[in-house]
Amino acid sequence: MNCDSKGLKKLFVLRKIFDSKGFFIFLLIFCTAIGVFSVVLLKPYTSIAIFFLLSIYMMVSSGKRNLLILLFFLPLDGLFLTFSLSISSLYTVLVGVYLLIVLFKMIYSKKRFPLYSLLSIAAFVPFFLITIVVTIYYRATLSIFTAISFYVYLLLPVIVSLDYETDKSFESTISFYLYGCLASLLIGLVLAFIPFTRSNYLVFIEDDPTKGWTLFKTRFSGLCVDQNEMSLIMIIPMSFFLLFPKRFSNKKTLYFITLGIFLLTLLGESKSFLICFALLLIFIAIRVAIKKFEKTLLIVAVITSLFALMILFYGTSGIALIFSRFIAITSDNESLMDVITTGRYSIWVYYNNYLFSNPLLLLFGQGVRSSYYNKPQNAPVCHNFVINLVWDFGLLGTMFFIVYSFVAMDIHRNKNIPFLENFESLGPLIIFLVFGFGLTLTGSIEMDSILLLTYILNRENNRIFFQRGSRKTYWMASKGSLSI
Repeated sequence: MNCDSKGLKKLFVLRKIFDSKGFFIFLLIFCTAIGVFSVVLLKPYTSIAIFFLLSIYMMVSSGKRNLLILLFFLPLDGLFLTFSLSISSLYTVLVGVYLLIVLFKMIYSKKRFPLYSLLSIAAFVPFFLITIVVTIYYRATLSIFTAISFYVYLLLPVIVSLDYETDKSFESTISFYLYGCLASLLIGLVLAFIPFTRSNYLVFIEDDPTKGWTLFKTRFSGLCVDQNEMSLIMIIPMSFFLLFPKRFSNKKTLYFITLGIFLLTLLGESKSFLICFALLLIFIAIRVAIKKFEKTLLIVAVITSLFALMILFYGTSGIALIFSRFIAITSDNESLMDVITTGRYSIWVYYNNYLFSNPLLLLFGQGVRSSYYNKPQNAPVCHNFVINLVWDFGLLGTMFFIVYSFVAMDIHRNKNIPFLENFESLGPLIIFLVFGFGLTLTGSIEMDSILLLTYILNRENNRIFFQRGSRKTYWMASKGSLSI
């Protein structure tokens, strides 16, 4: 009995250390450093140490910062990549560890499932049953692990809702996501100057004397597989922060971090990123115009002045380089739509014709991630989220996917919240869908992170409104003048 009490006392002291803010920050920095060394030294198995350290922390600590770990390392997923393991990324396993910890706590504490979780699971089950049968029948994925990881990612909002102890505040989740984004871009930029074999997400610098500036041989993609993935990962937390800056106590710091993320992401020369960032600015301008006309004029004046300074500093040639993805001339073999969509339009037409010529495929799809592994012969990936959904899940599965997403994001409870706030909460989702119009996304963590973060935002919106009980206090809380 004495030994047991000593053991519990040691565990209590250890948990107290783990729960301290200083230790948590140290752990994030230390694990990031290990990941960088594993990449630089070409020792991929070293990254397994990150997985074990973070898993031990999740299990021993109280769990209140477990979700923040997942969001911080989401943009740093490239540090978890391994060469020889059958598992594509240890980050996926880390999410699985988080799921098991949450389920164990639920069973051990004998707490009831919240209504939101039950509704979400009820919406998820028919989607799961239809798509898993189709996936097994067509052998859509390379391994069963790929299919399991897809469903685990998709259930992240439900998993988080079951975790009573974790920090689910909107401010902390978006802040740590932004910290991870900036760290990912800075590490990727530093590694770009170190020439070695892992060039899939690195770029090398060369001087072009004819143009008088330094150019990238390939478009910058940070620690991500490609530029579009990097741009989408970055635009998601940026949109949540810039649409709701009043929710953040450290917003001045986050403004500088967001500016750094924006400038570094521009190096990827992603047309979709520029379009979606412009759309984000339009959303902000509409909100400000409705609330305060004077601020609208100030914002217009600031943007105009910045653009004028850019022209003076960089010259028209520098601006042309940044926006070169928008400047193209049609050739005899290219239509104007192909130029506008950087060659995607012809791919969309091809997939569209293929789907409608195969009614069974149109109705049921070919299973999870078949857009990557079960494509038509010699065809590229579809580069369109809508076609991507229908190709993988069919019209039937896509319908259940939309229903589940609607329930998982907790949108259905927003009818009592003022219209403008409701519209703003859907802003990041709209930007994601616009971005996804040119990408293949099913099975990606970016798709599932937008579900998770929209759920966290709507959860907080509903809590503010229903706990305070009036429209006036809701507006005060949303503007940051009321503590919640």
